[in-house]
Amino acid sequence: MLSTPTTSSSKPILWTRNFIIMTCINLFMSAGSFLLIPILPLFAEKVMGAGKTEIGYIVGIYTLSALFSRPITGVALDTVGRKSTYLAGLFLFVLI
Repeated sequence: MLSTPTTSSSKPILWTRNFIIMTCINLFMSAGSFLLIPILPLFAEKVMGAGKTEIGYIVGIYTLSALFSRPITGVALDTVGRKSTYLAGLFLFVLI
């Protein structure tokens, strides 16, 4: 179990090195994911030459995959461990 750094008044310190690193990683991963949503239809249309129907399928599949992966991730966080699951997700995100 992780110990919480404390000050002389035994109040926990929030701004630790690990907290700042995790906050930055979460910021960049969320920004990458949320910026993909408005760009994905434009990319599909301009670069891939997709029509409106295909763009609808692409955005729908992206949304459904995000929706259905969350319960699986929640179970993995509780059974496998938070750090392992988060690092695996980060590796998969970078790989994709």
